[in-house]
Amino acid sequence: AMAVWHHIIPKIKFQMHATTASLQDLAAELVIRILYFCDDYQSIVRFSGVSRRYSCLVKNSVTLQLRIELDANEMEIIGDSTYDYPDLLQRLRRYRDVWIDPKPSKTKHKSAPKVFYPHLQLIPNEGMLRVNSEWFHLNTLEPLPIGSTNIEEYAFDKEQDLSVQIPVKSPFNFDWTIHIHLQSIVSGSPHLLAQHSVLQVTVDPRLLFITKPCQLMRNILVVIFNYTSRSRLSPDIVVWDWRSGNLLYRIVPPVVGHCEAAFLDGSHLVVFATAPTEYYDQQRSPTLLIYSIAPPSWSPDQTGPNFWLRTIPNHTPSLRLEFPELLESALIFKPDVRSRLLYSNGIGQQVLSQLAYTSAITLRLHLSMHQGKRNFIVFISGSKLREYLRQGRSGTMQWDEWGEGTTRWLENVSYDVSSTPGPRYLDISRSKSSRVATLSLFNFHMPSMRRQLSQISLETNAYKQARLATRMKLIDSDNPSIVDIFKRQIVSRLPYTVVTKGWDTPFCSSWVADGEYIVGVEPRLYISVYKLHNQADANVSHGVSIPSGSD
Repeated sequence: AMAVWHHIIPKIKFQMHATTASLQDLAAELVIRILYFCDDYQSIVRFSGVSRRYSCLVKNSVTLQLRIELDANEMEIIGDSTYDYPDLLQRLRRYRDVWIDPKPSKTKHKSAPKVFYPHLQLIPNEGMLRVNSEWFHLNTLEPLPIGSTNIEEYAFDKEQDLSVQIPVKSPFNFDWTIHIHLQSIVSGSPHLLAQHSVLQVTVDPRLLFITKPCQLMRNILVVIFNYTSRSRLSPDIVVWDWRSGNLLYRIVPPVVGHCEAAFLDGSHLVVFATAPTEYYDQQRSPTLLIYSIAPPSWSPDQTGPNFWLRTIPNHTPSLRLEFPELLESALIFKPDVRSRLLYSNGIGQQVLSQLAYTSAITLRLHLSMHQGKRNFIVFISGSKLREYLRQGRSGTMQWDEWGEGTTRWLENVSYDVSSTPGPRYLDISRSKSSRVATLSLFNFHMPSMRRQLSQISLETNAYKQARLATRMKLIDSDNPSIVDIFKRQIVSRLPYTVVTKGWDTPFCSSWVADGEYIVGVEPRLYISVYKLHNQADANVSHGVSIPSGSD
């Protein structure tokens, strides 16, 4: 059936430019079915402008409206095969609107006397919150019986009932085999879909200290082995198919220093790498590397469950993106070996129930310079990085070829948020003398930016429209950010919108966002959970349905 629709669609696209007379006789159900299999949502939107009939058809079709919302937000439906499309559309629109007009309301509050610096760690993940080594249900703040103090690295996928756990080893333990446990979240027993429930990785015994960040995306597991700087060895990034236990790739970045990785989409990994200096807490020569992680043909030495890393060949990058040379006074400051610099939205894991992002929309680099006196967040468009790959770009791209239009550098925004939903970034700040905080929501994704602006223009309440328009600001490519930490001045032009409003809330030192929730933590005192609440939420909670409306 899919082949039939793909055969018909090109003819329809041609007739849209010539005549639509032959389509007028088609039943509405058939037109909807054909449109649903168009290549992208923009084709559906353009088709709706052909005639009043098709405009009403698209506007009133829950199926097409859901397809438009999913595509515009780079999301997909996950889970079982039974879906309540009207409910999904309603929740997705509510999620979209809540980032235009946020009204945070506190849902839970919990004392947290055991949360201290510098070990504060907020990791929201599919309705679960990790603070240090303790896990909580996000909506109740009740403890979750997951993990223990001897587990260093976690990765979770609630949809697959998968928990990845790596026990901590003492630096004086001379067993150089790392055990990666694949378990059921619910039962804690070995995962039934994993051919090998424990993957054993042997590393070089000369490597005195190892950290093991790990990440999950569907059947792909990525573990990074960052070795001590005394070893003078590049980190190892190892990519597995966790179900089969096959090792897909071993990635050794071309610089000997710090590295981090994030999924770009289902078949590509982005690696941020830096080179060391003579100072243990400073790095130089930042580089972005993009690797294909599409499954290769298997070789006998890449099947599990036992792996000796040094015998596995190195995987080469598809594309290398260079930064200009840093000033000697502006080296990257990284005092803590465990602190992260690269962040992205989760891919393939639930943001809302049954809804997940299909790709990295906005990546972020947190760069501290001048011994921590200047702090930048570099927002990087995932869509533009994928466009380079679609164009067949390979080898090395210098900054002038990629950086100006793909990035936006912002200085002096909050560093606290380690996870934000999709293309958005949350900044909560206040002056010491003020009780009212400033809540700022940044958006760097052009399709959702357009829809934000469209929603405001379609608002029928004149007072609300004026209020929303006052709060939202568009910074386009004609208003660049100027960056002076390199040996030559550069600019960045990635467009973005920012919604800013006052928020009367108790002070919290750290904030993190997860789906429709914001979590604040004040060490030694409390954890507070807020839901980003707007009038649509109130309507739903009181049983009032939301009409489909126009897009």
